[in-house]
This record gives sequence, C-alpha cells and structure tokens, in this order.
Amino acid sequence: MVELRNKLEGVVVAVLTPFTQEGRVDEDALSKHLAYLVESGVNGLFILGTTGLGPALALDEKKKVVDLAVDVVGGRAPVIVHVTDIVLPNVLELVRHASRKEVSAISITAPYFYNRVDEEALHQFLKAVIEVSAVPVLLYNQPAYTGINISVGVVRKLRLENEVVIGIKDSSGNLTQLYNYVKVLKSEFGEGFIVLTGGDSLFYPALMLGADGVVSALANIVPELFIKLYERFRSGNVFEALSIQKRIDELRSILKSYSQLSAYYEAGRLLGRSVGYPRLPIRRLGSGEVANLREKLSKAGFLPEK
Repeated sequence: MVELRNKLEGVVVAVLTPFTQEGRVDEDALSKHLAYLVESGVNGLFILGTTGLGPALALDEKKKVVDLAVDVVGGRAPVIVHVTDIVLPNVLELVRHASRKEVSAISITAPYFYNRVDEEALHQFLKAVIEVSAVPVLLYNQPAYTGINISVGVVRKLRLENEVVIGIKDSSGNLTQLYNYVKVLKSEFGEGFIVLTGGDSLFYPALMLGADGVVSALANIVPELFIKLYERFRSGNVFEALSIQKRIDELRSILKSYSQLSAYYEAGRLLGRSVGYPRLPIRRLGSGEVANLREKLSKAGFLPEK
C-alpha cells in the first residue's frame, strides 16, 4: 500500500494560482504565496483545483506549478495535486509527473462536460487514474462543476480495489452526503480514511459531523482564522470555534457577491498577499468594484486601519 506521509487534516488551502496581468503564470508570486501559507501554519496545500484555476491551465503549465510547489514547500507541508482533465492521457501524464515529484497525494474528480455517464463509466475513468498513481489518491466530489455525484458506493468500491485511495474531498455542499462519507467509509476503513469538506461555510459543521478538515479557498486570504477555528474545535472550545465560523461566513458573503473568484484575488492583494491576478474566464474587477470591495472589507474590519 502507498502510504500518506502526513495525514491530511485541519486546514488545507486550495491555493490560488497567481497570473501576471498578461495572463502568464506568475512563478515569483506563486513562490512567495506558497511560502507565506506554509509559514502561517496551514496543514496542507491543494494546488491546481477549482480555486487554483487548474482547468484553465495547459498541461505544461500544470507541470511547472507542481515543480515549483514541491521545491518551495520542501516537505514542510503535504502538497496535493488536482489532476482532472477531460483528456484522459493528459490526466495520466500529470499523475505520473506528480508521482515522480513525490507529492503527498493527487486528487481527481469525475470527468466534466460529459456528465451523463453512468456509474460504471465513472468507475472505469477513476480506476484508470488510480492505477497509474504512485502516490495516495484523494477523490474529489464536485457535482456542481462536473455534473456527476461520486456516491459512497463508488468510493467504497474503488477503495476496496486499491488502498491507494485514502479519502475524499466533498464539495457537494450536502451535509447529509458528507456525513454518509464519514459514517460509512470511516466505519469500514478506519479513522485513517480521510473526509474533507470543500466548503468554507461548512468547516465547523463538517468537524461536528466527524470530518477531518477543510480544503479552503478563503484560507488563501485569512489562514489565521481557519487555523484558529480548528485549534479551538480540537481543544473543545466549540462555541468560540462557531463564532470564528460566523466571521469566516461574513467574509465569504462579501467575496461571493462578485464574479466567481474575482474578489478573492482582489481581496488578497488588498491584504498584501502575493496572489497576482486571475486569468480569463475569471475576470479582474473594475475600478468601481474594487473601491466597493475595499469599502465593504474595511467596514467589516478585514482591512487594517490606515
């Protein structure tokens, strides 16, 4: 069995990929951002996912991001590489590349666009990826974007076939489904089977249901809030943890009122994070939107007073 060197738990950041204003991957900014996140004390880094604009990167760009992340992090935190692509040969090539770089794990969703495949096709697609991985595999349920829900039964079957499957990240937003992952899969495969939520607003509820942690987009911007919530929860101070969750929800509500992910980049820059700029189809905010966002963040106490 391929073993995970460090258990994935707590605060795993869904790392934003910084781009230059011309749309190229900004390797210098990415290096600085990764170093900042590691030094802030997060428990892991999830690269090339939805927040990392993985689907908007070419294969060679993805490989460069993997290489840079492994070099910058230097084993100080687990690095999980999201590998999903509609082109299966590209997926397998990226899996092999990530395996050679000895990342902590890879992550794979159901295929997207062709979202009417049945469970047998889904099983075959995921199995093809799992079989070539030399590192642990974290399945990733993201039905809003793929159009396909990865059922508990599919996860169970894949795990029984190959113990390289070490867990699942659930971004369905369905707490009943997340609880079923916890209840069924942890009962059968033990506490070492990892269940993570992909919802920032569900971090506290997921922990209450027995999940191991969160893969968070907002932790790019305020990692300290997520770390504090996790520490308070684990120490038994659940009421303070809940209060921190409400604070996270306040920031999330502000950013979600703008075009997808656009405000995450802008808020990151306003707070001095090295997150660069987005690449289309994620657009930059206009000057009026930036002023409006700055006012909202300042009023809510997320920007330091001048």
